[in-house]
Amino acid sequence: MIGKHEKHQLAIAWSGLPPYAAYCLRALVEAYSERITILGTKADVPHTGIESIIGQEVVWLERKQQYRWADLGLEVPSHFIHTGWAYPAFNSLGKEVRTQGGRRYSMIDSIWYGRLKQYFGLLYFRLVYRKWFDAVLVPGKTGHKFCSMLGMPDHRIFEGLYGANPDIFTHHMPLNKRPRRILFVGRLIERKGILPLLEAARQSVARRDGWEFVVVGAGPLERRLQSEPSITVEPFAGPEKIAEWMRSSRFLVLPSVEENWGVVIHEATLSGCGLILAKGIGAAEDLLQSNENGLLVQSGEVESLSQSFERLSKWDASKLQRCEQISCNLAAKFGPSRFVTSVLTLLEAPH
Repeated sequence: MIGKHEKHQLAIAWSGLPPYAAYCLRALVEAYSERITILGTKADVPHTGIESIIGQEVVWLERKQQYRWADLGLEVPSHFIHTGWAYPAFNSLGKEVRTQGGRRYSMIDSIWYGRLKQYFGLLYFRLVYRKWFDAVLVPGKTGHKFCSMLGMPDHRIFEGLYGANPDIFTHHMPLNKRPRRILFVGRLIERKGILPLLEAARQSVARRDGWEFVVVGAGPLERRLQSEPSITVEPFAGPEKIAEWMRSSRFLVLPSVEENWGVVIHEATLSGCGLILAKGIGAAEDLLQSNENGLLVQSGEVESLSQSFERLSKWDASKLQRCEQISCNLAAKFGPSRFVTSVLTLLEAPH
């Protein structure tokens, strides 16, 4: 409970409200002494059981529609936290909060890729959006750096936005006792580096590195992968089934060309897995110590990915034990409890 802290009338809005966010929100609802208004928009592929996870009803919105709090039968809250700054539904509600003297905060997971569009975005944020928000909540180090570039003062940037549920993603079997399996979990699209992964897996199998490659997910490249003998494709599944796959795998591979953070990486480290991550993935700075609990590879490069499979095939029991321990230690820094602490600190911070 908050205890001696000042109580706030709090509302949180999350676009595409996913299960991992629901677990974080449930922890916050349980820790906060007053009722929290939870708003959300449906994901492109809707998740089931979100309200059951949170433990209360969600006010569902259409992201492109503008609202007033009165339209929803709600009073204007004194504190409003929401994802992004590009959703008319949240922006209209946020504007009303500021107009009535309340505080507005943004949850931002973007990171710096150095693209021309981002340079214009930095300027526009400094001129326009920065005035909208009293503070921002980001996943980790890369998000913190990005928001500093946006012109947010350091004392108004809070880390701990994302995190998987440690009650679901757990580790039991030591890495060296697990099957020699490398696991991918996610959408089967080119942005996730699926095609370089496919070719690197072929090379690894031809070399007889001893790895089994399992891909869990769905998407436009699914049929192409299903016809490939070097990779086993499993259907997209809920958190409990994915947790089973992670507990029975040695490494998670995520060769994404673009990945702002990657909650799946936190899921894997909670499960004790080692990591194979492409450079530029946001969570790598928080959850990967290269050559200790995994390897960093060049984004989009088949050879770099293939070589990582060969190197990791030579890690002995001692190296794997250290890998597992480091993953678990780093994973403990994130999750629902960190999210709760970050939100409560944000609410109490002077502005």
